[in-house]
Formats: sequence, structure tokens, C-alpha cells
Amino acid sequence: MFTEEYRIGYRGLNAALEAGAPLIIELMQETSTRHTDSTVFPMSYYAENKLGFIITNSALSINRAPKLGETVTVETAPCSFKGMIAQRFYRMSDAEGHIIAESYTHWVLIDLSNRKPIRIPAELARSYGAVHICDGYKDTVIPEPGEGPVINTERFRASRRDADSNMHVNNIAYIAWAEDYVPEEVFGKKRVKIIKARYRKECLAGEAVDAQTRLEGDSAYLSRFTGGDGAVMAEVYSLWI
Repeated sequence: MFTEEYRIGYRGLNAALEAGAPLIIELMQETSTRHTDSTVFPMSYYAENKLGFIITNSALSINRAPKLGETVTVETAPCSFKGMIAQRFYRMSDAEGHIIAESYTHWVLIDLSNRKPIRIPAELARSYGAVHICDGYKDTVIPEPGEGPVINTERFRASRRDADSNMHVNNIAYIAWAEDYVPEEVFGKKRVKIIKARYRKECLAGEAVDAQTRLEGDSAYLSRFTGGDGAVMAEVYSLWI
């Protein structure tokens, strides 16, 4: 497992000075970026060769929110490489070794010059070291939309600050957008336990996005983001307790 340690700063905290899901995911993915940079195929290799891993599915389980000033340890390792798909596991723990959060993700390697998936080269997969047996939380299945009421619809445009080096809206932006539509009485009084996301179509800066959020049972929400052509870009499911 590749490991990094972080001290929780002020950015990304809520009113209780606790880290939200976007910050937890950001630290996890920063760790996998540093893992990549530690190999013989660092991030500069991907940039020079117009390659990029894009996320297709993710699942995050949060036991508790880390607080301002707390030191956390994030571990990550690939679970498998098969064809064009990679799977990666993350775990965040506190100073006593208690698990704060776990995440399981699916990624696809793409050629950024034509935006098409390609097979992961064997030497690139080997550069990450031994794969890890993913024994933690890894349920990435998002429930199909039910009969619950639609609580919000909105159209907006994706901004440049939402984009990343792969030239599309970063996956964390969708998580933050989805949290924006959780009712204040839930967001302010409960905490998110589960977040699952499914990414289906790239969204570029400046594109119009139609957001719809539906209540799915007791304190569960499903946000769907579609483009101007009606194609689904991403879906985010969250459960609050």
C-alpha cells in the first residue's frame, strides 16, 4: 500500500469544522496521484503522451468526519488491471489507526488525443507494484431512480475551475454539486454516510448542465446531471444519517 499523511486544514470544512466528502475524496485522490509520481511512469509521462485515467465508478463509506487540525493517514493501492480498466482502493485512518473512510473506484485509461479508451500497458500496471486485495467497502451499484419526489432542478454551466488536467469536469465537482442540492435541514443536522457515483459522459468547461435531484427513501438522494443533448453525464447517490 502507498501511504501519505495529511493534516486537515481549514479549506473544505463545514460549520462544525469537519471535513466533507469532497475533501476526503480529494485527499484520497491526491494520494493516488503521488503514488503515480513515485513510479517510473509519473504524471509528466501521462501529460507528454496524452494519456489519462478517468474515473467511471466510485463508492465512499464514511465512518466519521475528520476535524480541523487532525492528522490522517491515507493508504491506496490498485486492486486489479484488466484490459483498459483499473480498480483502486483507498483507506483513511486516524492517529489511533481507526478507519475514518474507505473508497473503491474504477478507472479507464484513455488516449486524450482522441478521447478513446485504450488497453493498459503491462509495464505501466507493473510499475505500481503488487495489487491489493480489496477487502473493504466496494459496493459501487447505484439504485435506479424510484418514485420519490423531485426536490430540485437547475440548469447551469460548468466552469473552468471545475476542470482538471484531463480537460473535463473533475469527478469531485459532481460530488460537490450533488451536496449543494441536499436540503439544508439534512446537510446541517446529519452527516453523509455513503456516496456512490457513476460517470458516463465527459463534461467540458462551458457546457450546459441540467441537474435533477430526487429523494430516494429516508435521507437518501439521487442527483442526475445531463448535458444539453439529454445524455447522462453522471449520477451521484448519497445517504445521510
